[in-house]
Amino acid sequence: MPLEQYAVALEADDVFQPDVLQDIERLSHALATLEGVTEVWSLATAETVELEGLTLALRSVYETPPDGADEIETLRRRVHEDRLLRELVAEDDRSALILLEVPHYADIEDKVSVELKIDGQGYTSDWFLVSEEEAWGYLWKTEGLTDGLYVISARSFDGLDHSVSKSVGVILRNNPVSPILDSDGDGIPNYLDAFPDNPYEWEDRDGDGYGDNSEDKFPLDRTEWAESAIAGGPSHTRGPRIALRGRCSHTQCNDRHSSGERVGSPPHQALRHS
Repeated sequence: MPLEQYAVALEADDVFQPDVLQDIERLSHALATLEGVTEVWSLATAETVELEGLTLALRSVYETPPDGADEIETLRRRVHEDRLLRELVAEDDRSALILLEVPHYADIEDKVSVELKIDGQGYTSDWFLVSEEEAWGYLWKTEGLTDGLYVISARSFDGLDHSVSKSVGVILRNNPVSPILDSDGDGIPNYLDAFPDNPYEWEDRDGDGYGDNSEDKFPLDRTEWAESAIAGGPSHTRGPRIALRGRCSHTQCNDRHSSGERVGSPPHQALRHS
């Protein structure tokens, strides 16, 4: 994985003074404990290659901070003469650098991972990982969720920060629309059929409760629906639906011999000649 380098500068009157070198050491160790930091390079942590006899060896710049003017000058000279160490100190010795190395993370545009969050109808999820690839997709299992509006939000993560989330509204319909019902099979759907359980009737234009095809002899007159031959000659029944149980005279039926009722109408009515 490629690395990125960052620098922390420390300023002082003379960075080779023992107290300043101690500050550099403490700060270097503290930075090394940060998450993601892979290496810290400073006067306190740097190593140089030295020849010892016939062997190359790594040695620290100093074991302990210099004590006294002579040791300070010896250290100063050694640092400025080394082509790598002198990059850590300004030419006037008034500032020193602490270099950090961390892995290079992709930018937001080159997302490392994608996370989703779903909210709606009393349901709320935490952010959850759906992909660690640039091209991604997600199969949302909606079993058991209430139908209605849900908001699905997505964001990317580059290893350090999250991007601004983007959201889209989705209307969930778990239950498919019911098919058009035709209970009696007469070719007229129930919502248009005045008699959904009678395959021979489907229209009642006058609203008298009798089908226009055969039951209602007067399909446009809601007060009449049948012809009757009561003693005295043919007459039309008028009023609500009546069930005759006894004998009727030529002009009227006695209430105690007739019964029946149509919703919203008196239970007993006389039959009159037309």
